[in-house]
Amino acid sequence: MNRCYISSCNDPYFNLSLEQYLYSRIRQNDRILYLWRNAEVVVIGRFQNPWSECDVAKMKKDSIKLMRRYSGGGAVYQDLGNLCFTLITGSDFDPNVQKESNNDFIVSALKNLSIDAVASGRNDILVGEKKISGAAFQVQRGCLMHHGTLLIDTDLNGLQSYLNPSRYKLESKGIRSVRSRVGNLVEFNEKVDVELMIEVLKATYQELFGAFDVVEVVGDELLNSSVELRHECAMLSSWDWLYGKTPEFTDSYRKRFSWGEIEILLKVSNGIVADVTVYTDSLNVPIVDIIKECLLGIQFVDQKLNLEIIKKASLADGSTKEQLMDVAQLLLGK
Repeated sequence: MNRCYISSCNDPYFNLSLEQYLYSRIRQNDRILYLWRNAEVVVIGRFQNPWSECDVAKMKKDSIKLMRRYSGGGAVYQDLGNLCFTLITGSDFDPNVQKESNNDFIVSALKNLSIDAVASGRNDILVGEKKISGAAFQVQRGCLMHHGTLLIDTDLNGLQSYLNPSRYKLESKGIRSVRSRVGNLVEFNEKVDVELMIEVLKATYQELFGAFDVVEVVGDELLNSSVELRHECAMLSSWDWLYGKTPEFTDSYRKRFSWGEIEILLKVSNGIVADVTVYTDSLNVPIVDIIKECLLGIQFVDQKLNLEIIKKASLADGSTKEQLMDVAQLLLGK
């Protein structure tokens, strides 16, 4: 059975939850095409480090969401100028064969728009030297989920802005993204928009795989009838999933003040400061233990690190208070 679902909701956590919902219920002889768009969001791979992939502070300031998906791969920026596609096949279909078939499907759809696209490797689709689509995969129980992006008219300035970490110098065990030269489909066919792309994808899919038995537009009203979807949305938007699942890494802060130089090394595990090392030539020896006491066990969030030091500074006086206030600003990247 061939089914097509189109999301009318732009909330990234709902859309990813619905994708997982469809994937978990795929029958062995089913094919699903799922099309969806997200409001501004940075999406990272399952094993990536958000602090090394994107400017977390700028995203928070600009109200840009972060989302961690289940599949691997690199970090991507999405907005309403991007169309996400998900291709799910049951266990009757060989996942390795389907990956190639799926790439052929996307390339064929673009050729139907007079865009000369080619598949590059297993994950990317290029027009000329520009990447206009990237994909990631997940295989469970012999069922394939192949999902990717199509840059139609995405704000490339936003892509560059949010995918460049602002100051973190991280040594991470997470998987780093490979930056590619990207382009929008409107550069190659100015008539292309999201609505047209959806119609062409639907038509091309049916040409290659057969007519749809079901075509359905779905929205977040499904949350009212599905406890499972509500729980999935809550999990995907939780701090523990977004940050706590980050592989272990270290971060460093270093600056010279009037009272001396200080370097602070933080080892972060599951998003929590697990170890603190402080180097300084300050004559105020006790400040080292004070900083360690403040930061150990704290969530790795600039504002929380800063606040813990400020709390301790408020109880101190003289040179200790001055030095702690300087350290608090250093932890904010100032």
